[in-house]
Amino acid sequence: MRAEPAGRKVGVVKRTEIIRFALLGAAGFGVGGVIAAASWPLLMFTFGASALLFVLSGAVGGASLGLALGDRRKTFRLTLLGILGTFLGGMVVLVIAFLFLSSEEALYGVRGAMGLFGGAVVGASLGLALWDWKRVLVMALSGAVGFSAGIMVGVFVLRAVFGEDFMAGTPGTIILYAITGVIGGASLGAALGYLEWATQRPRSRMLLRVAALASVPLIGGLLLAGFVLPGRSICGEEERAVFSEFPQYGGIEKEPQTDPESGGCAVFYNASAPSEEVAAYFARNLEGHGWEVEHQLKAKGDGSEPPGGTLVTAHRDGLIYDAVYESLEFYKSPRSGTHVAVHVFEDRQEQKQKLSCGSEESAALAEFPHYGGKELGTKPLPGKTEGACVTGYPVKGASREQVSSYYEEKLMENGWKIEQFPDETRGSRDGLRYVVYYWSNPGATEVEVRVFSP
Repeated sequence: MRAEPAGRKVGVVKRTEIIRFALLGAAGFGVGGVIAAASWPLLMFTFGASALLFVLSGAVGGASLGLALGDRRKTFRLTLLGILGTFLGGMVVLVIAFLFLSSEEALYGVRGAMGLFGGAVVGASLGLALWDWKRVLVMALSGAVGFSAGIMVGVFVLRAVFGEDFMAGTPGTIILYAITGVIGGASLGAALGYLEWATQRPRSRMLLRVAALASVPLIGGLLLAGFVLPGRSICGEEERAVFSEFPQYGGIEKEPQTDPESGGCAVFYNASAPSEEVAAYFARNLEGHGWEVEHQLKAKGDGSEPPGGTLVTAHRDGLIYDAVYESLEFYKSPRSGTHVAVHVFEDRQEQKQKLSCGSEESAALAEFPHYGGKELGTKPLPGKTEGACVTGYPVKGASREQVSSYYEEKLMENGWKIEQFPDETRGSRDGLRYVVYYWSNPGATEVEVRVFSP
């Protein structure tokens, strides 16, 4: 990278002004976070406007750092690079969310990794405006630390104050993005302020070089943690311990790996024995370790063997042990034996059955007919938290606006205090919350109703 062009007047940054940089960064990226969160509801109506709003959030964050510098040229660069960093970082975050966020156990680990990788990309992009590899590294590190810390703090605050269901709605998303932006922006602003202060003092330049070099292993360690955290949060210690209870067929001992599809752990290997023999081995060992075997593959007696299926399914203490197979005789290079895949994961259906729908919540759900005269409050499902009630249904031939107006009218008639948002209606009364979510599917409007105590 080349040095800053000669002859440009550089403002003097005092050590105390680093706080000003941090505050401006927090304000800019906090506002940018609100803008980015507001772009998601628009995605259901228009992709172009949603994408433009999301990109604008990066421009606001970058411009706030330029404002702290008081340099027009750098402000312009930081604005453009803020857009670039937000776009690239957003793509990285979406990939991580798509791969790992299906599991509730991944709430902190995966979101921390999202902030880590996304923040590193945003910080490095903004660092390019400073024409110095040392600053790029320091900005990448501060972005990774700031945004990963921000998103984890945001998740903790929302769950502690409002409850887990609140995070699914637009207000929860806006607050989460705002908290993440404020903390991440403050980290980037403080780092930029320090870099400017250090650059203007010859004695501090060596410290800057040391900080930049130290950033390399730190960034590497953080990114490595970003790969490990999602897996560890999905494939937890309880699931991993199951694989150590007895060896896999043939004495095989393999380290379990993350299985995002099931939300647990899995191992894969080839066994030399036929599938019925492998199934009998699993059933025998599982029963010996207190598992209740629900299904076991047995030989048909006619010599036929299907190309694949389930070897054994068992459950114990809220966990499911599921072993499936494919016959190697049906592979492109046929040979005798069985390809085995073993999955261990939490039994979420059992967890749901342990939760019950509270009497107050159930009564509130049934106190008036749902849209179209539907009586859905008599058999509600339990929600994710104790006492919560949930029901849902599709509405054909009606728009979201019509359904939303209906619930607003009925809730007001029954004494609920109403808040309307583009994709949800929220009501509160006597310590209860009544939330209706809407989204469009071809030919219908999907409706989900939740009643819970915050």
